[in-house]
Amino acid sequence: MIKPFRMRKSVAGASHGYKNCQDASAIELLENEIVIASVADGHGSAKCKYSDRGAKIATKAFVSVVKKLWTSVNYDQEAFIRLLRQKESVDLIQEIHCNWKNRIQQSGLSLGIVDEEDGIEVDSELFGTTLLGIVIAPTFVFALQIGDGDIMFVNDDGVKKVLDSSKFLGTETYSLSNKHPWEHAATSFQRVEIASVSPYMFMMTTDGFANSFRDNDQYLIACQEYFNTIKKYGPNLVKRQLHKWLSQTSTDGCGDDITFLAVGAVDY
Repeated sequence: MIKPFRMRKSVAGASHGYKNCQDASAIELLENEIVIASVADGHGSAKCKYSDRGAKIATKAFVSVVKKLWTSVNYDQEAFIRLLRQKESVDLIQEIHCNWKNRIQQSGLSLGIVDEEDGIEVDSELFGTTLLGIVIAPTFVFALQIGDGDIMFVNDDGVKKVLDSSKFLGTETYSLSNKHPWEHAATSFQRVEIASVSPYMFMMTTDGFANSFRDNDQYLIACQEYFNTIKKYGPNLVKRQLHKWLSQTSTDGCGDDITFLAVGAVDY
């Protein structure tokens, strides 16, 4: 019997001495079998002193904004689809950006970076982070990406990118802290009957995962192997091993923080 699974794990990078992981993730299940999931990678530079907080806040902002859209249409899936499609290019990212900025302002107040009486806006670069988000429903998939990282779809037919992130190529890391992050964002909306592609897995990872493999072919093999292992041994075994496996990947690879988040359904 095909049953759903969800898992996530973040590990601090080997090159960071396994301390102060800058990554974050979130998963929430809504009515009608809709899953919202998000992953973020704080920049971790000297200019981004609180990027670990920024990443956590970013995942919360994505989930919060999508949930608000869901409730605004009274849990009507077709109306939800229309609203997501209407907003996917710019409006949704602007709402997420605004939600994130409001939250980091409150964080800045609690940290004493700014004073409420002065009315000064916190420097968002201090909380700089990437953002990956996905909405998985029985009849559609919506994905969003700002900055690096990967969102992949895996089933018995192989591994595919969920959206085109070619605009992120190059040395610059785009950030939610940019003035207009929607100008360097990618979104994807696909009508798909999820049951027809089962068993399946949507896999979201920060760039420390892909960058730890010799080349893209080895990375794709790793994605397939995770899916095959979940199918063969069940998600609970993989959940128990995730921390060890991801830490070893970081040690053997680029040494960066790694976050792995998977949502899918297999026979176990």
